[in-house]
Amino acid sequence: MRHGMYTFCAVILTTLMLPPTLGHSSPCCFSASGLQSARLKMWETLAVGWSAAISVYVGTWTANGDFAFTDQDNFSEIGIRNTLWTLYRPAWRHTLSASVPTQWTFRSAGELSDTGGGMGDITVGYRYDLLTVHELENVPAIALTFGLTLPSGVSADASAQKLGADTTGKGTVVPSVGLVVEDAVYPWFWRVAVDLRMPLPTQRLDTGVIQTLGLGITTTVVAGIDVIPNDLLLSVGINAAWETPTQHDGTPIDDSHTQDLTVSASAAWRLDRHWTLQAGLDTGIFISGLGFNRPALITPTLGIRFGG
Repeated sequence: MRHGMYTFCAVILTTLMLPPTLGHSSPCCFSASGLQSARLKMWETLAVGWSAAISVYVGTWTANGDFAFTDQDNFSEIGIRNTLWTLYRPAWRHTLSASVPTQWTFRSAGELSDTGGGMGDITVGYRYDLLTVHELENVPAIALTFGLTLPSGVSADASAQKLGADTTGKGTVVPSVGLVVEDAVYPWFWRVAVDLRMPLPTQRLDTGVIQTLGLGITTTVVAGIDVIPNDLLLSVGINAAWETPTQHDGTPIDDSHTQDLTVSASAAWRLDRHWTLQAGLDTGIFISGLGFNRPALITPTLGIRFGG
């Protein structure tokens, strides 16, 4: 019995150490080029990219979940976010990541107007692939993700501008842990990701209280199709995010919880083996009850990816 158990464990360990076969790899490899993906293709060891997103403020959800479109004559806001990112695989099943954003905001309220921005919050991450796509027949790929967001941006309490347009970050360290499940059956692929964020306490610069941002959880579901084999990928997705109330000195602030629901569509066009153009559009669903304490945004994104 003991010998059989040792043999079983050896088989499992050997399976986890071996790379998967590349048969039927077209949709699963190419799907890594999509905007919503943060993984390498099976044959890549390194990828770098850049994306630019423009967020247009169109309304807001109140603490009660009521939605209202904004009066552009009284308030307007446009945000521009540029992100440089990289993925690196030092060993099979292990992927390191980093992203460096900059954020610029153009905001007006009545007779006031404000423009500001700069470095956002840098994020570093690690991904461990328990199973890769098609490694086991009829079993989806499974990965664990770990992240750390660093307060390299300017937080709201550190803002020096009248409308806070120079705010570019959360102002605290935010560890995160996630689970990704995905699969591909030509020409289709799908991905489900769940991410848990746990902000650490920090002292506000304006009031001196110890602030702890709410515990956050985000669920993303994406499905796509390889329209032109290995050249054009189209996908749609839905993203739901929740956050518990912010705490000041350990006391939850009333009506500070948030909820957000967005839908997206994206395309990836592979120029050659290494270069891929990316485009996407994210938007909220502007209905009362589908958001709480959140702005309603429409966000087009363009990007480019190099992998090898």
